[in-house]
Amino acid sequence: MAQKSSEKELDARVNEALNAALQGKYIRKKAVGRGAYGEVWLCERVSDGVACVAKVMSMDKMHRYESEVQCLASCDHFAIVKLFDTIKATIGPIIILDYADGGDLSKSLKAHVSASPTPALLSEEYVGALFLQLALSVHHIHVRRMMHRDI
Repeated sequence: MAQKSSEKELDARVNEALNAALQGKYIRKKAVGRGAYGEVWLCERVSDGVACVAKVMSMDKMHRYESEVQCLASCDHFAIVKLFDTIKATIGPIIILDYADGGDLSKSLKAHVSASPTPALLSEEYVGALFLQLALSVHHIHVRRMMHRDI
C-alpha cells in the first residue's frame, strides 16, 4: 500500500512540474503515448489553438535530447513531424512537436484495412503513396547525414 502512495505522490509531482513548464504556452490535454524515452502528451498551443504534442524525456535519456533536437530542427519535410519548441523543465527536457493526428504507419494500415468492406489486399496506389512518403523522408534525413533509429 505504501508503494502505491509513493507512486501517486511521484505522479503528482511530475504533473505539477509538467504543468508549470507548459503554463502560459500550452494546455495539456491527455497522454497519447509512452516509449523508451519518456511520455507524450497531446497539447494545444495557447497562442493559436494548434494541436501539438509534448514529448517529456526522462532524465536518464538526456544524452539523446540535444541530438534529437538538432536533427528535428534541421528537417523541413512534409512527412516528418516539425519541431515547434523545446523546454527545459525540472522533470527533464520537453520537446514540443507537430501533432501527427493520423497516427503512425501501423495505425494507418489498420484503419485502411478495417475501412474495407471485405478483407482485401491494399491497393497499389495506397502502397505506392506510403512507399513514396517513406522513401522521400528517409532520403531527406540521409542527405543531412542523419539516421533514424526506429527504421
